[in-house]
Amino acid sequence: MSYPPYPGPSEHPGEYPSYPTSRQPEIGYPPPAGYYIKEPEPARGLMIASIVFAVLLTCFEIIEAALAWAAQSDYLDAADQGLTGLDVSTPYDFAALPYFALLIAVYVVTCLWLHKVRTNAELIFPGAHHARSKGWVWGSWICPVVSLWFPFQVVRDVARDPREFKSNALIGWWWAFWLTTLLVGQISSRLVGFGEINRDLVSALGTLETINAMLAIVGCALWVTIVRRIGRDQDRLMHITR
Repeated sequence: MSYPPYPGPSEHPGEYPSYPTSRQPEIGYPPPAGYYIKEPEPARGLMIASIVFAVLLTCFEIIEAALAWAAQSDYLDAADQGLTGLDVSTPYDFAALPYFALLIAVYVVTCLWLHKVRTNAELIFPGAHHARSKGWVWGSWICPVVSLWFPFQVVRDVARDPREFKSNALIGWWWAFWLTTLLVGQISSRLVGFGEINRDLVSALGTLETINAMLAIVGCALWVTIVRRIGRDQDRLMHITR
């Protein structure tokens, strides 16, 4: 670790040298702790956790797609019997609760990792431009409207090397797949309600959930690649050999 030069003796006898902190050290003691420059720290543990939870969420999307086909059949049979959506109960209907819990876990772990690598990026390249402040690492995913592009900007700026002027198309593709997955998921969740069952809408449930799962798989693969690349680049810049 490198430190700023230790202040030399004062020009006036009996006076302490000045420090960039309010506390003056006693003679013979090292500079106060606040005088040291903070250095970036590896985020390997959080990186692995972020990847694992992203994969788990994708696996759940695949399971949900499989359950959707069985639910589609049950809802169509109920429609033939003149029943309503309220009369039908399937595993697909109950999958929303564990999915939401897993989504919260993914959000927390991912933001912890992003916050760490964002801090590292600021230490490695002081003064480098970031489109959003560090608080948006957490808020960008949950704030309405801005959640459509703020998270992309946060990840893009963390992954960017300010010494280079090229853009990373991989991040753009990942974000496009993520937004499309959200859109398809929202549509499929509204195909079945509690009232009268619409056969035309229900007949698309299995297909849409399958498409959603395929989009999630591609998006997850892109995300894992991005996360690993950011971790590898920061480790290289910190001169850490894995």
